Amino acid sequence: MHAMTSLAFLYVILPVAMAVFLLCPPVWRRGALLAVSLCFFLLVQPSTFPLLLVCLATDWLILAFMRRYRHSPRFCKGCVAVSAVKNLLVFLALEILFQMNRLVEAPWGLRVYLLSSLSCILEAYRGEAPEEYHPVSYLLYCCFFPRLEAGPLLPYRDFAPQLEALNPSLTDIGRGFGLVLQGAVKTGVLAQALQATYDALRAFPAEDLTVAGLWSAVLVLALSVYYRLSGLSEMAQGIGQMMGISLPKNFYYPYQSQGVTDFFQRFLITVSNFICRNVYQPLHAGSPNVLADCLNLILWGVLMGLWFGLQVNYLLWGAFLSLFLILEKHVFPNAMKKVPTLFLRLYTLGVVLCSFAIFGGTSPRSSAMTLTNMFRLRQLDLSNDRLVYLLTSNWLLLAVSLLFATSAVSLLLNFLRKILPRFATVLLTAAIDGVLLAVFTVFTIRVG
Repeated sequence: MHAMTSLAFLYVILPVAMAVFLLCPPVWRRGALLAVSLCFFLLVQPSTFPLLLVCLATDWLILAFMRRYRHSPRFCKGCVAVSAVKNLLVFLALEILFQMNRLVEAPWGLRVYLLSSLSCILEAYRGEAPEEYHPVSYLLYCCFFPRLEAGPLLPYRDFAPQLEALNPSLTDIGRGFGLVLQGAVKTGVLAQALQATYDALRAFPAEDLTVAGLWSAVLVLALSVYYRLSGLSEMAQGIGQMMGISLPKNFYYPYQSQGVTDFFQRFLITVSNFICRNVYQPLHAGSPNVLADCLNLILWGVLMGLWFGLQVNYLLWGAFLSLFLILEKHVFPNAMKKVPTLFLRLYTLGVVLCSFAIFGGTSPRSSAMTLTNMFRLRQLDLSNDRLVYLLTSNWLLLAVSLLFATSAVSLLLNFLRKILPRFATVLLTAAIDGVLLAVFTVFTIRVG
């Protein structure tokens, strides 16, 4: 379970953080948030906290040198290279140590920091951020505690100005808390239950493998990954809103995408935008020919996979999807515009599910076997009693997960909020929040 989806976080850590934030005078709130963020990092990932401090100090010095010698492009480019190499080596070292069981917890927090810090340096190099960096603003941008689990990422130029007036209204706090509860249920309830169902499907012996079972497994895995990451991102958005900070969306119903290109614009949106802005666009500008663009698109996909960790299957997941980016951009660009929406969505869902067959494998070979078996209609049975029993036992979970992965419920709630009077809208929102809090609390207690 993630630190932000525990009862301790929802009932103790978050209220204490909000109390510290609100009781401080507005001029002190920025510093109070930084202190809370550092304490949270120390609590969640104590083994990497000293490394965090070293990395913070190093990149701050790099920024200071870049400001001092900003009239020397070669020197500034060297500073960017030093920061990029340093952050990459730290990331690789932590991933290797984690896979060797030398780290107790996955280094998610430091991973988000490394990208945030590198983004800050790249913005300074391109002249997109203020020349002067307030040290507290910089530190808070790198390690604002709601973002440490899974982002979202955003440019420093969009984050820093919001720290000048941290004075949220009661409406902001209420709406933000609703987002926190929504994200907590997604990550702490739906994602965990789906992961348990996926593990049960994967535990089927070889003689019980069926085509429907394999497709069901990759569908459940895709939903589990979506709810885990989108839930953490929504919690970050909600906490940010409660404190007067606007964070961008990280997901927008990705399984309704109309093409893999559209999927990349809906799934891990801020990570995709970061790669596009800092890797793809600079490389594409330097090599605008088709072959170079194809290689850049593959690199884009591989880096998207790297976000999940240093495993071959994650990298292959991104590379597989990037092949369809190439087809959509360079081979069938006109045909994509003529295909009906329903078929585009079915095509995209099929490709994405095949990609999660790669994502969920323990090795490239196991992923290849899973993909092969998913299309072995003659060699494997379509279904069996064991699969039917497992799916019918979890029908409510699967139905709710599929429904909330679409925009249907969101559109209905927005419609009700528009036609209902203000008082009724407040009651509806309070009722929804109460149900979400009860569901999350009961489920977490039962699992714990």
